[in-house]
Parts: sequence; structure tokens; C-alpha cells
Amino acid sequence: MAQKNEGHQRAMKHIRARLGREIILKLHEENHIYDALAMALIWTALFTLMYLLGTLSIGWVWFCCFILQGFILQLLGFCSHDLFTHRQVGGPWIARVCSVLCLTPLALPATAVKKTHLEHHRYFGVEGDSEEYKSDLDRRWVKLIFLSFPGILLVTSRKLSRQPTTKYAYMGKARYFDSEIVKKISFEQKIIIVFFVCLLGLAFIWPGYILLGYFLPLLFAFPLASTLRTLLEHADIQPDNPFNNSTHYKTGSITRLLFFWDSGDCHTVHHFFPAIPFYRINAALKLMNPIFSEQGVIVHKSIAKIIYGWFIENRAHGTNWSKSTQLQRETYLSR
Repeated sequence: MAQKNEGHQRAMKHIRARLGREIILKLHEENHIYDALAMALIWTALFTLMYLLGTLSIGWVWFCCFILQGFILQLLGFCSHDLFTHRQVGGPWIARVCSVLCLTPLALPATAVKKTHLEHHRYFGVEGDSEEYKSDLDRRWVKLIFLSFPGILLVTSRKLSRQPTTKYAYMGKARYFDSEIVKKISFEQKIIIVFFVCLLGLAFIWPGYILLGYFLPLLFAFPLASTLRTLLEHADIQPDNPFNNSTHYKTGSITRLLFFWDSGDCHTVHHFFPAIPFYRINAALKLMNPIFSEQGVIVHKSIAKIIYGWFIENRAHGTNWSKSTQLQRETYLSR
């Protein structure tokens, strides 16, 4: 049986003691009007961009819409993650139906996503973490492949791992999926197949809207957004500092919107309090940033530098990049 990350548990207790029970409860207050509005706006944006990509002439405006559609598709996943995985808005049954609605267009079975993601939170940084597969992002060519939809599938299934592993992969191979969960996953996989078969049929009627507005962004723009999300979650961390569990990039209005208040410094908060609604994250950051500063959390202010460190300098995912930089310097000077 895997053990929880004890350092994370101690950090959690420290933050809870500093904030106090009343503030923590206030940060968890839900507003279902905001939740419904988020769902409505994301789906509206998705169909609007499908229309524009199917009707506009290919040019710089079309290209901007194409990239944006990749982020909108990712927002479907973020919306499911916030509203229906961690908070179960509407109750278990409605949460599952809405999660299937959001994740089916991304070819993801909702039950498998929920199960593995909750295990990522439970066993973050220790044996049993369902995102162990990201340790395979240790070579430039693997990182480049990860920029494509097939590449994401290869990495998450551990097909590109350099070391033999018995650890489960991201989708559907957790160490103790019971029969009921397997049935749910199987049913959701059938829904995904039916969904894509229907879309392919509709592509003969509306080829521009379906192929250019949905399939092309799913295959090429969505992986770009997903890779950037991966970098802004756990690329540069301090494994020996439980307060620095994420790439603590200082997000602004645009990045918070594009990543649904869940990447960079927002993700640091999320790993301590995963049930805080997206519309309370700003307030949580204001309260918790002084604590992170006191605890030596490394702050990033440039996405470009993070991308450069990952692709060009080939920094290992989930490590302390500043420490690896110092080690490289010492190795160079000792020659």
C-alpha cells in the first residue's frame, strides 16, 4: 500500500493553522450561478469557434481561432476537473453525466480520469502517483512527440519509458480498479466511440465545421495547450520543499482564464485545497502567497523561460531546475 506524502501533510497543517477554519470555509463557498455560467460560456465559445474555423479564410485570424480552440477544448477538461471531479456539483449522478459531457469530446472516459486524478492528489510525489508517467518526459524527442495527440497517448500509456515499470498508466490501469469502475469505464468508452462515429458522419454534411473546427484543433492545437498546462503544473518543483509542489508561475488575468485558475501559482493552491472553486482562487492566492514566500517557494515570471528550460535546456520534469542548473555549473567548472 502506497503511503501519502508526509511532507505535504505537514505543509497542509501549517497552512490550515495560519489561515484558520473560518477563512478556509469561506474560500470553499460555492456559487452555482458562476458554475453554470462557466459551463455555458465554454460550450458557447467551442461552437462559436467551430463556426468561425469552418467559414473564415485561412489566415492569421483563422490561425488565432485555431490555437484558441485548443485552449477551449482544454477548458472542457478543466471545467470537469473543478466542478465535477473535486466538487461534485449537482450530486454524484449529475456530476458524472456532466463530466462525461465535458470529457467525451476529448476522448477521455470520465470515470478513469476522476479515479486516476484523485490518486494523483492522494499520492502526489510518492509511489502510487498516477502522473508518474510524466517522468518519461526526459528527452527532447519525447517532449516533441508529446505535442501531438498520438504522442500524449504514447506517453500516458508508458510506451516511451526507458525503464521497465509495473506502475499503472494514466487511463484505466490503476492498481485496484474494481469491477464496478471497470464497467463504468467500459460504458463511457462506448459513448466515446459512438460520439466520434456520429461526428465523422456529420463531417460529410458540414466538413468545414467538423474537420477544421473540431478535429484539427483536437489533434494539433489541444496538445499544445495541454503541454503548456503540463509545464505550468509540475515541471519545476522543489521535491524537498512540500510548499513548492508546482511550477509557481505568477499567473495574470489571461493565463488564469485560459487555464481555468488551475495552473502555475493557482495549481500550488489547488494541491493544498483542491475543492476551492475557481472563482475563489484569486482570494486564496492573496492569503497564501505570503506563506509560500516565507517557505522559499521559487517564483517564475516568464512562460518563455519555462518553455526554454523544458525544451532547449531539456530540464527533467518534476525536478528542481535551479538545483540542476547549479549542478551543471559545478560539473563544468570541475572539468
